Amino acid sequence: LSQQPGQQRDEGHANEGHASARDKLLDSLALCLCVIKKQ
Repeated sequence: LSQQPGQQRDEGHANEGHASARDKLLDSLALCLCVIKKQ
């Protein structure tokens, strides 16, 4: 599988974006669970 270096870099950035978005989502879920448990 031969790709141009530029394409590989772009895909790497896209993956990083998905990872950070997933982390934010998990943080939000964890926060909601903590709030629900306190009630």
